[in-house]
Amino acid sequence: MHQQRQTIVMMILILIVALLWTANGFAASPKYTTKLLMHSVTKINDNSNVSIAGWTVLPNPGSSTYLAVVGPRYDAKRWSVEAMGGLLVVNEPVNDTLIEKKGHFIADIRASLNITKQFCLWGNVEYVPDNDYFYLYLEADYSLPIPLVVGAEIENDHILDAPDNLSIGGHIKVPFKNGKFVMMAACQRHYQPGAYNQISLRGLINF
Repeated sequence: MHQQRQTIVMMILILIVALLWTANGFAASPKYTTKLLMHSVTKINDNSNVSIAGWTVLPNPGSSTYLAVVGPRYDAKRWSVEAMGGLLVVNEPVNDTLIEKKGHFIADIRASLNITKQFCLWGNVEYVPDNDYFYLYLEADYSLPIPLVVGAEIENDHILDAPDNLSIGGHIKVPFKNGKFVMMAACQRHYQPGAYNQISLRGLINF
């Protein structure tokens, strides 16, 4: 019990440090964003570790940008991995005045690892061959005895010859109905020149 309390205190302190470090870069007005994520897993049969997984991601719902991928998922005792492919739709400038909606094939891998019952890692790697777009997201989460999860995250995306858009931050998750719906509040400090720091509200629906 004593060791568990020490671990909880350590994770809370890590989160506080991450949030304060992130907030240190928020002297200018941050950018506020939202994101809706929908995740489905369909078992092939009850005796198989292989399922079919799908994700739909809507950054700032209401905009015309979205991601939809599907592919096989494998579940082991303490880890899982999803290898998927699908469509990324974005608005791209054609000239100084015209913007056109374009779709691109995207390769998408998502994986999780349970270090302990309370502590887990989760990651996402995406790649778009058309424009050499690369995206990486990693998070470490700790589940508290109450229905609350605290964690830290790192995110980076790279396209063509543009500078990497690296960000580091912390987040808090509130799960509902055993994780069927999760609300997350996060703040990120961005290191790309000219990029806004972000405060983000995200919602995850698991089917």
